[in-house]
Amino acid sequence: MESKRERALACVLLLGATYYGTAVDLWSTGCILAELYAGKPIMPGRTEVEQLHKIFKLCGSPSEDYWRKSKLPHATIFKPQQPYRRCVAETFKDFPTPALGPMETLLSIDPADRGSPASALKSEFFTVKPLPCDPSSLPKYPHSKEFDAKVRDEEARSSGDIDLCFANEDETRELLRDDENASPEVALEFLAKHCQWAVVTLGSNRCLGKCGREMCPVEN
Repeated sequence: MESKRERALACVLLLGATYYGTAVDLWSTGCILAELYAGKPIMPGRTEVEQLHKIFKLCGSPSEDYWRKSKLPHATIFKPQQPYRRCVAETFKDFPTPALGPMETLLSIDPADRGSPASALKSEFFTVKPLPCDPSSLPKYPHSKEFDAKVRDEEARSSGDIDLCFANEDETRELLRDDENASPEVALEFLAKHCQWAVVTLGSNRCLGKCGREMCPVEN
């Protein structure tokens, strides 16, 4: 439900910052919290410029002091000609008061004003009903992210369910970069632990293959 730009392209990143700290995640949390109550993205922008100005219209434009100390490379490009007044509390006045408190803090333009994860967890929001549920009671869904896919691949390799593992010369060196006895044969043994067939190339027209306990060279 959340807008990708509202969450990932937090205003400090749009302005050209290269450091991604917890303040960006806190901003994203504020967006998600507001969207859960609003039932829709709260600042949907079609372009980066429009996105940034929607952020300013809701959260207020940065102070002159912020522009001076930020030293962000794109600051002068996106700086609004006229300052916007912050209106988070006014816009979300129908939201529950315990939820509005952390939203005000998390949706601060200046990253330094968003607090920390620890301070966010001390909010009244987490002490009033409905109380947070036990994580073990939450429903479980199939993994879909790239990272989760890699985890599944690792699990498959460790279980021996993969039919074929292949490594070229560069990949072989990377696999065995910390092994004093590195060789194509050692690399083949390593791959064979995780799949039924293991193949390591040796130059442009030769390779080593192994299935089970049998190792055999192959000429092209």
